[in-house]
Amino acid sequence: MKFHQDIAIGIIIIIFCSFFGYRSLQMDIGPAMMPLILLTLMAVLGILILYDGIKKSRAATPENPVKPFITLSSLKTPITMFLLILGYILLFFFAGYYLATAAFLICAMRYLKIRNWWLILLITAGFLAFTYFFLVRQLNISIDPLGFLGSWMQMHRM
Repeated sequence: MKFHQDIAIGIIIIIFCSFFGYRSLQMDIGPAMMPLILLTLMAVLGILILYDGIKKSRAATPENPVKPFITLSSLKTPITMFLLILGYILLFFFAGYYLATAAFLICAMRYLKIRNWWLILLITAGFLAFTYFFLVRQLNISIDPLGFLGSWMQMHRM
């Protein structure tokens, strides 16, 4: 009997949450609270994915077999988004939050086939304005706006 890929995904999510939940319990309860809440929610969703995968596996018939586990074509979008996130991290280090976030959002939306440039720019500007207002103004979190580039520019000022 073949199993649906959701079974493997659900098990991986549950193992991930269990491991990091255990690690979070070794921290002080204050800082560990948010990761524990998120990991609990993620574990519940993993259980739902596992349950759905079991239902799909049981419902499979010779006329309607279980789909292939994971194909290379099904990994195109996740791998591309992963590479975009890696690029975002690198750009974040060198150019800072605002430029890296704007570039990431624009590239990701273009890749996800949002073609309306006005909508892309509006969403990007709105997100950056919201995060600035919420993080910098309300929560007083310092954001390095220029990253390594800003440090380099300050060192080479005349």
